[in-house]
Amino acid sequence: MKRPIPKRPRRLRSFKTSLYLIGAAAIGMFAFLFAAFFRPQPVSSKPLVPEAAPDGEQAMVLIPTPVRTIARGEKLSMVPFQKTKWPKSQLHGNYIMDEAEYAAAAALAPLPAHLPVPVSAVAPGGGDANAVVESISAGLRAITVRVDAESAVEGWARSGNYVDVIVLRQSADRDVGIEAKVIAENVRILSAGRSTQPVSGESAPNAPPTITLLVTQEDALKIKTAANVGKLTFALRGTGDQLPTVSLEMNQRALLGSAKSFVPRKKIYTGKATGPDGKTYLLSDDARWVRAPEMEEPPLPEKAAPEKPEDSGRSAGEMEQKPAVNAPHGARSKEQNV
Repeated sequence: MKRPIPKRPRRLRSFKTSLYLIGAAAIGMFAFLFAAFFRPQPVSSKPLVPEAAPDGEQAMVLIPTPVRTIARGEKLSMVPFQKTKWPKSQLHGNYIMDEAEYAAAAALAPLPAHLPVPVSAVAPGGGDANAVVESISAGLRAITVRVDAESAVEGWARSGNYVDVIVLRQSADRDVGIEAKVIAENVRILSAGRSTQPVSGESAPNAPPTITLLVTQEDALKIKTAANVGKLTFALRGTGDQLPTVSLEMNQRALLGSAKSFVPRKKIYTGKATGPDGKTYLLSDDARWVRAPEMEEPPLPEKAAPEKPEDSGRSAGEMEQKPAVNAPHGARSKEQNV
């Protein structure tokens, strides 16, 4: 009788089935994770809020800064501004964020370019700015000098006019004498007698006691120095006259030929005689007998002109022995050069 062959166990089929189940479970898990992490997010209707700056970075703000230096008293409306990114952490205090709101304000002190403008550095509505300050351009200066009716051209030299500034003084050289020199040309008058109004009408007002001039820094030094060494006066220019001055100086020697006072001509004496009064007389080069200059008494009256000798044929020796011409009566001749 044949022995029966035993059947194989179904362990292999069962192992394959397990592999299939495990693979399906893995695929399902992967699909679930993919759907969970990569599904589209719903769109929010709230506005986006900027995230905080990372560590090491500073938050920046846009702030208006002037593109040039602002002069003291200058209105902000006259200065161009630009928006500049500035670290917010470096803004300590209140600064101008909108220059349009401060267009009428004026700087209380010079303000540098490209830096934020503090609110405390400006005066709303112009502050202490005035017509004179607003007329001073960058690089120029305003100075005040004392004047009178003569130097102010009877009062016609007023605000808005242009003048040449002249100084009159005694020269250190006595041969030159008084001299006049133009020290500043085409200078604008900002105000006269604390008034910025120009002269109108056919009659000028009273001459102002002071006049404020718009000059360069160099001319300011010249005028202030000249005011202490001589007298200042103005030469008023016509409307629109911008031509340079041709003649800049004049002095007494050039005008009159000599600045020295009159010096009498030294007299020359050609003869000497003693008069009957015992006094000494001198014969001048103009044929006049005069008392010796060392005498205190006044000289005697002039005598008549001497007559010509009758005998023109006398010898030279005889002529020399004759008493001096027009000598006083009884005087002994001592003709000699003195």
